[in-house]
Amino acid sequence: MDLMAEFKKTVEVLRSNLILFLPALIIFYLIPVALLIAAVYIFTPIIIVALKSPSFPSTLIQGSLLGFTVIIVLAVLSYIYVLSGAANMNKRAVLTGTSSMNDFWEGCRKYFGKLLAGVILLAIVYGIIIVAGSILTIALILPEIPKIPAPEVMPEVPTKVFGPEAFSGLAPWLIEILKILSGALGIWLVLLTVSGLIFIFTLFWVQTLVVDDVGVFKAIGTSIKFVRRNLKTTFGVVSLWIIAQGFARAIFPGGGMGGGGPGYGWGFGFPPPLQAVFQLLIATFFTLLLYVVYMDRTGKMP
Repeated sequence: MDLMAEFKKTVEVLRSNLILFLPALIIFYLIPVALLIAAVYIFTPIIIVALKSPSFPSTLIQGSLLGFTVIIVLAVLSYIYVLSGAANMNKRAVLTGTSSMNDFWEGCRKYFGKLLAGVILLAIVYGIIIVAGSILTIALILPEIPKIPAPEVMPEVPTKVFGPEAFSGLAPWLIEILKILSGALGIWLVLLTVSGLIFIFTLFWVQTLVVDDVGVFKAIGTSIKFVRRNLKTTFGVVSLWIIAQGFARAIFPGGGMGGGGPGYGWGFGFPPPLQAVFQLLIATFFTLLLYVVYMDRTGKMP
């Protein structure tokens, strides 16, 4: 199939398996509410203990750090648990034409550990990129800082703050600042490009892991090979996703209430609930599309 045929196949599978919307509903709504409730139970004792402590600021900061760490860990585990079940549901829907909650629980058991390991591995890779960018930025900026207040760079305080003399005096100083910032911007632009390429070439690692039932490293390696062989298709999928997201933002600017003027608030044209439905549809559809594309291009489509 070509991408448009795979697009139609995804529509057919999704139309026959509306249960595939359930994991997205859990991710978008149930988990955030559960985390909010957990935050109340976690931070309430922390605030009470901090208020009774003689060193309120330090106790509150330490407790808050612990609380946020617990919330983040719970969030990551919850999202990956649901994603592992959803992965198996998408796989079964494409393979057999039907999916059920039994497939969800089976996926949670089979793929949770692998998906967690893969997410941690990719998080480490992106973390290394951020750390490298920070180190390079600091190494670039620090040697230049002593030059900024030098007499030949830092202008004297002008008599007329908003007059032409002010601009002419500030111009050399601003140029020096921009030179330093442009170097840092170049570093982050390169690292952002590298991060984007990593994202593109590992786009199918979850599909590879679930469909082929392989380990994390094998899944990432296979995803890189798959994308390299299907680069146009991959960019096509990403482009369609970007277009869909942009279309959603164009229809529902500002989330409905006061974001786009008349016609976008409650009681006018498009109320916020429709935005939620549209975002849910986009997430579920493009997740399933990745499975259809991968299974079709690797000959695993029934």
